[in-house]
Amino acid sequence: MILSGQQPRIWSNLQGDSPARVPSMDGALMSLRGSQLCGVAAVLFTVSAPLAAAAPMTDAAVEEAFQSIQRAVEARDVAALRRLVHPRFEMLHAFGQVDRYDIWLTLVAGGKLPRQISDIREYDRTISRVGEVAIRSSIVRFRDPKGRRDSWLRGSTTFVLEGGQWRQLRHQSALLHEAPSADAARLEDYIGTYSIPKRDGFRLIERDGLLQLEWTTGAKLPLVPIGPDRFGAGPLSTMRFTRGPDGKVATAVRGGPEGIWWTAAWAGDDRR
Repeated sequence: MILSGQQPRIWSNLQGDSPARVPSMDGALMSLRGSQLCGVAAVLFTVSAPLAAAAPMTDAAVEEAFQSIQRAVEARDVAALRRLVHPRFEMLHAFGQVDRYDIWLTLVAGGKLPRQISDIREYDRTISRVGEVAIRSSIVRFRDPKGRRDSWLRGSTTFVLEGGQWRQLRHQSALLHEAPSADAARLEDYIGTYSIPKRDGFRLIERDGLLQLEWTTGAKLPLVPIGPDRFGAGPLSTMRFTRGPDGKVATAVRGGPEGIWWTAAWAGDDRR
């Protein structure tokens, strides 16, 4: 029973029977305003949360998307690939075949793709980003399961940022060379500048474990090992090096099925 002149007691569920003061009208309004502010803050947090979870605009995020796809391909995880790969995806093979999304997923499930059955080594990885489009490129050596033949490809993968996620839209390959398997070469033997009679020369440098030819124009051509003192220099040509009496490289001879294209003489290198 409440006696005249006494304030009612409000019992706290947290503090047993401790009495709480009755809030005034001003206090109630302040409490209401506080609740409204909390509600606004909650809405803002809800709106901004997806932005915070979006894929960062970094090369590392693109690389992680690429590697996630490779792991899914190797595991034949088609369900994961449906999340990681854009439904308008196309695979453009080096020999001209085009596999679209559903066809490619069927091939993945069958487990017969080169990435699923070959020994793979990757070189010279680069990533370029423009807005919400990214392109990842690399040189890949595929060695057949019996270790008898190497296929060298330059692969280029296009990603688009959609819904906060980098998704693979296209992959295209270009054949660099194909030949019987060969061991890695001692690249420092070939590095230096070379001169070709009546035309511009070039220099050879090491780039990420491969030999690279750089013309004076700035154009670049990777050379892939195919045997002792022999390199693939494009799909249909090779470069063969000859050595002098001292055992050092003296010339570089480039040719194709029809014969020799040119012979370049070693012109020097500061390290010799």
